[in-house]
Amino acid sequence: MRAVNSFKYLFTSGIRLSLIQEIFYFPGEMHYVRELTRLIKTEINAVRRELANLVKSGLVVSESRSNKIYYQANYSSPLFQDMVTLAHKTHGLGGDIHKSLNKLGKINLVFYSRNFLTNEARGDNYDKVDIIIVGQVILPELSELIKKEEVLRGYEVNYMVMEQSELNIRRQRRDPFIIDFYINYPVVICGEYAKIT
Repeated sequence: MRAVNSFKYLFTSGIRLSLIQEIFYFPGEMHYVRELTRLIKTEINAVRRELANLVKSGLVVSESRSNKIYYQANYSSPLFQDMVTLAHKTHGLGGDIHKSLNKLGKINLVFYSRNFLTNEARGDNYDKVDIIIVGQVILPELSELIKKEEVLRGYEVNYMVMEQSELNIRRQRRDPFIIDFYINYPVVICGEYAKIT
């Protein structure tokens, strides 16, 4: 069962899952109630109730500013990294990749860099790879999904596509490019890391 569908059964509230996806997709951003209500297209009282549950759980923190209460991912939560990964597997580009696997060819793995996962600020000379996609990929289909994510983020996404054999050879030869990517503990968004030998 794909990640997008399986999380619907794990969470008792679809609204809670939608809030986790929105809040943890860009964990550094703060959101107020009406903004979240618009983003997930549901009624305000249900959003307030689920936000209160997320604050009680310690996953989300709240802060009052100018007569509004803002909510943000709690970086101190022991589940912070798991929630960010969950959001990226089920929402945005990762969610789109999972939904479009049949159209994209044969994808073995999709890795996100940690910087991309947490949407960290990047300077003018940013030259790191954000995503590595491993498999036999239909590039025009993938390009459409990447463009959609670039609009959402407001910057060009640096990605690399290679077949599994190429990744294996690069790892065996200790390719500096691949080593640099791995040093930052990339996160598997799609596929199984164990498949890479």
